[in-house]
Formats: sequence, structure tokens, C-alpha cells
Amino acid sequence: MRPSRSIAAAVPAAVAALFIATATPGGATTTPSGSATFGETGAPQAFTVPAGVVGVTAALAGGGGGSGWDAAEGSGGTGTSGGLVTASLATSPGTTLEVVVGGEGTNGNSSAAGGGGYNGGGNGSYASADSEFFFGGGGGGGATDIRSGSCTASLSCDDSTRVLVAGGGGGSAGGAGYSAPGGGGGGLTGAVGGGLGDGTTGGGGGTQSAPGAGGTGGEAVASGVAGSGATGGAGAGGGGGGGGGYFGGGGGGESSADNGSGGGGGSGYAPADAYSGSAVSGEGSATIYWMTATATSLTAGGSVTLTANLPELGPVDGPGVFDAPVGLTETFTVGTTDLCDDVAVGTDGTATCTVSNLPVGTDDVTATVSEVAVTAMRSQAPVLPFEGTTEIFEVDVTAAAPSPTPTPTASVSAAATATATPAPATVPAAGAGSPGGPPAALLLVLGGGVLIAASRRFRRAR
Repeated sequence: MRPSRSIAAAVPAAVAALFIATATPGGATTTPSGSATFGETGAPQAFTVPAGVVGVTAALAGGGGGSGWDAAEGSGGTGTSGGLVTASLATSPGTTLEVVVGGEGTNGNSSAAGGGGYNGGGNGSYASADSEFFFGGGGGGGATDIRSGSCTASLSCDDSTRVLVAGGGGGSAGGAGYSAPGGGGGGLTGAVGGGLGDGTTGGGGGTQSAPGAGGTGGEAVASGVAGSGATGGAGAGGGGGGGGGYFGGGGGGESSADNGSGGGGGSGYAPADAYSGSAVSGEGSATIYWMTATATSLTAGGSVTLTANLPELGPVDGPGVFDAPVGLTETFTVGTTDLCDDVAVGTDGTATCTVSNLPVGTDDVTATVSEVAVTAMRSQAPVLPFEGTTEIFEVDVTAAAPSPTPTPTASVSAAATATATPAPATVPAAGAGSPGGPPAALLLVLGGGVLIAASRRFRRAR
């Protein structure tokens, strides 16, 4: 079954390539390598769906929140992780998906607050205490999302067209003696930012239905700004900014003890059966995986090799790029019919199935991850479960042309060739039996008389 058609190595600068199918002899087509990873560029990016691809798996990581400045320590705190979602999305070959990758919130320091990351991160706040301690809160991370619709042709889609979202992390707070952590991005719900013991609360996390509230301040001091739509709220009094998301997190508030509170994480958005969790801190990323095939069309009885793609196993560089867990298997099906069962995913992240018995018609071959071993993607990252995710490839199978009916060939037998040629018909001369001649009986009588007369003359002569 296809997922509902709600849709479509790190590359830190731009799309590595637009993956367009290329023609091969006979009108069949092949598709290129089955994955593409997008890094944060500060602008929307395009993914063109290859020929035959009607379902993909996407893994999104939101941008992490920036760290706040701890004036007493003279150093920054710890950044906050963005959210992570993996899901299967339906696509249409040749269409475009718009990919927007969230930026990491910048860090606060002794002279300025951190700014929010690209795609919705809220700004941190700058404050001072007794003209002695100066500190800035970290900016919230931006959300990472995929958008679909006619607007993708011009990369001008708005937030209402998002089909998958990973929230940005909230910025950590700055303070005279303490840096409260920001809340992690969703997943589905953003986490609340860290507060303080004097009643100051961190910014609220975004949810599936509303932005996070601003963190409350202590006595007679400012509260953080609530999130607004997909954008995180700004911090107050050294508070961290809220993370961007499906709904943004709230900014952290100011404490009466000269410390800010952490910004709330932005929420994510995904289908009900999707995985959601936390990513690594840093810039966001988006990776799309799809199935490749040696042909998009063939004649019944012909053979096609299909290859499902997952993250390559091994050392990787850059946030949001994941190792495939050891022990993954893929099962290839058409409808309810199994084509290849429990094919092990290799260290190159691929699993292959070759078939020659596809039924006539348009066949959606589905590769489903059917088993997961618990193996860390990276030493500092949680496991990324791909279990249940699917990639779907469409193969058109036409009936074989019927064999031509033999044309009968004339064959003359030896007996026929040996048959004698009939003698030509003889036309009788005028006389007996000829039209107008005397009757045959009369001629016979006359002839007999001539013979008798001759016989008598012969005897007299003797």
C-alpha cells in the first residue's frame, strides 16, 4: 500500500544534485543513486523526484539551540539538540519537493545575545547584572521541513504546505552565575526550557496545536515572549530564544537572581506511524532515501533489479547524517505478494531484489524495513529507527506480443509433378462423326461392297 499522498553525506552548501532519470535504449529508464542529503543554506532547496519513485523515506533533523554565556565562568554553556523525525512520504515522479533546513542558533557571549537559526529560531536576550556581569542568551534553532504543492516550482511555499517537520532546539540562557539549558526540539512536542529555583520558568515547548508560552520572570522582571506560529519567541533578561517548529517554542524569561531561563523547543509534525526523537546539536539536515531500479518499464517475463537505500554504515561527518543500524532487513512486495523476504541491508546501506514475475500492469514494488538492531548511529546520538519505513517504485509491465500466425506455404508433391500431361484434344476432320459428314453405318456398308467386288475380280483373273 502506498502512504497517503500528503506529499516527494552532508552537503553544507547546496543540493548535491537534482536526481533526474536518464533514458536508456529501448525507452526504459534507470534512476541514479538513491539518497540525497541537504544542509542548511539559508534558503529553500529543491528535490526533483526521480522517474518511477512513488514513495520515499525522509529523515529530518532540526537545528540545535545556541549556548548562553555564563559570566561567572567566562564561558558558554551547552547547546541544545533539535528534533528528529523519520517518515515515509508518497511522491509523484517528476514533481518537486521543497526542502527547508533549519540553522543552528548562534551562541550568546559577554557582549551580545545569540540570534535565532534560519527557519523560525527566536533570538536570545542580552542583560547585565550590577554593571559587572554581562551575558547573552543563545538563539533558538530553526526547524527543518519538507513542503509540497504547486508552489515548489518557484520554491515559494508557505508554512501551510509543510508535510514533515523537525523542530528546532531552544537556546540556552545566559546568566551572572548559571546558564539554564534550552528545551530540545520535537519530535512531536518541544521540551520546556530550563528554569531557576526562584520561580522563573523556561519557555514552553511548541505542541501539535499551539506555540509555547514565554517563560515567566521572577519578581518585577520580564517574561519571555511566546512563540508565534512557526517562529520561536524571543528571550528576556538573558533568556534563550525559542526554537522554530510546526509551532515555535517560547522564549526564556528573566530571573531576579540575574540569570535567564532557557527557551522552549519547537514542535515537529509527522504521520502517526513516524518516529520522533532528538537529533544531535548543530545545524539541521534533511536526507531523502528512495528505491532505484534497472528499468521503469518492461515486457512480461522480463527481469528487473530493485535496490532499496538506507544510510551507509560507517564513520560519518556532519550532524544529521546517520549510520544504518546493523541487522536491518528489507522485504520487497507487490500488493500482498512477497518478492524477496528479509534481504539483509549491507554496509553500503543497500538491499537488492531481482524479479522476473511481475504481473502485467502498473506494479508498485514496496521495500519495507522489517527488522532493526539497536546500534548507535554515532557515539553521541540516539538510535534512528527506520523500522516500518517504506520506499516504493513503480514498474510498468506490458503483455508480451503474441507470436505471429504462420502463413501457409504451397507444396507440390512428387506424385503431382510426375502426372503426365494430357494429350491435346483432336478435332475430327470432316467425315465420319464430323458435322455434315455421312453416317458411319453407311460408310461401313459401302466399304464392305468395295472389298467384295475386288475379291471377285481377283478370282476371275486366275
